[in-house]
Amino acid sequence: NSNVITVLGSTLPVELSAFTASYMENYTLIKWVTASETDVIGFNIYRSTEDVYDTSVKLNINHIQGQGTTTEPQYYEFQDIDQLVYETTYYYWLEVVNYCGSSNVYGSIEFTPETGQGGFENDFDSNLLMNQPNPFSSTTTINYAIKGMLKSEPVNISIYNTLGQLILTDVAKNGVCQFDASELPTGVYFYRLETGSYNQMNKMMVIK
Repeated sequence: NSNVITVLGSTLPVELSAFTASYMENYTLIKWVTASETDVIGFNIYRSTEDVYDTSVKLNINHIQGQGTTTEPQYYEFQDIDQLVYETTYYYWLEVVNYCGSSNVYGSIEFTPETGQGGFENDFDSNLLMNQPNPFSSTTTINYAIKGMLKSEPVNISIYNTLGQLILTDVAKNGVCQFDASELPTGVYFYRLETGSYNQMNKMMVIK
């Protein structure tokens, strides 16, 4: 429920007065307001297509800087620029990181892109989604859709290491690829879906 904020943790490093997701022209705008903060280094935003925090993926690379300790209201926002799928419900969480290294999670809130909202990909456009889960240790799922192709038609998804070397090529069909990384060492990898009219690459992380 987007009107209910649940805190996962035993302490309250911030007093959160608002946490929302809304549609903008080319992205989803995540906003939050803190009424107070205590020893806060920063914030992280997580997203999933399931209302389960353990399945979520961190969206920001670096902490969104907090204000340490303050009793004044603070206003924050984050732009989720990933291409989302129409009529699919997404869940967002806000992680608060303290100076002592501990963290607390607020959420989830829901957001569902509606048909007619520009900037999002529908089921008939080309779209390579982020793999879920990510990071992962053995297997992950990659979803995609290619404009002008039936989902039953097979496509190749290529896996590369950080040196740009081709590790393997996996054949996917029906809009999904189940990728097995059990033989790969820990590290960052890239997966590319390429057709005659579409080419996109995303990043994934294997942790053993």
